[in-house]
Amino acid sequence: MIDLHQETAALAAWPTHERLRALQRIIPRARVDDALAQTGRDRTHCRRHRGGSWCGS
Repeated sequence: MIDLHQETAALAAWPTHERLRALQRIIPRARVDDALAQTGRDRTHCRRHRGGSWCGS
């Protein structure tokens, strides 16, 4: 069985850009867009990513 605490700690040690790339491979874009729309974050500007990727702008 996977030790979620250990896996989370390992992921947290990765650089931010690597974590983002991993999440983009795991989570379908449509699901991210839906989650952002449900929380109202789909209209926020993302300062970190050019073009607002993953921020819905």
